[in-house]
Amino acid sequence: QSLLDWTTPGTNTLIPTASPTYIAGQGWKGDGVGAYYDTGLAANAAGLNFKQDDASMSWAAFDNVQRIADVGAASSAMASGVGRTSSDLMAGRLASSSQKTTANANGQGMFCISKTDATHYTFYINGVPAAVVASGSTALTANNFTILRVSGAFAPNTVRVGYYRIGKHVTDTQALDEYNAVRTATRAVDTSLLP
Repeated sequence: QSLLDWTTPGTNTLIPTASPTYIAGQGWKGDGVGAYYDTGLAANAAGLNFKQDDASMSWAAFDNVQRIADVGAASSAMASGVGRTSSDLMAGRLASSSQKTTANANGQGMFCISKTDATHYTFYINGVPAAVVASGSTALTANNFTILRVSGAFAPNTVRVGYYRIGKHVTDTQALDEYNAVRTATRAVDTSLLP
């Protein structure tokens, strides 16, 4: 069940590469050197609710560790997100040639990057706007969305990602609603997963 695309069942089932693991009730886990999941869905796929200047990515990471990759596109940093970098920043980009950041020293939580136009992103941490940053606008990549790998970098084996969504931009209300729904579902299994 964890590999299914719940929006369109039977399509874009996660493809494990180099033996990542799934821990029931806790999410997907890589090995830090090559294990990840591929969605089979390219960022520039026709008909996708993910556009150059109207897009968002949300994910839940269950471990407070510094890292270089959570979610994004396998061989391109044009779409990427990491909850906590080695510099204690949330970092990411959506159809932009430059990565943007905001301060964040807690890698455990629900993260979202939303782009409503060609000029800025909003970073959300646990459903709350953390920063609005200036951005550029670059054509979407033909690379597939992935979990635990971004642009050739892999998440360490100390990180579990338990939720991933891509789509059109979200409002502040939608970001908070999404966080509350994911938090309720995960805390029903383990209260330590999301704050």
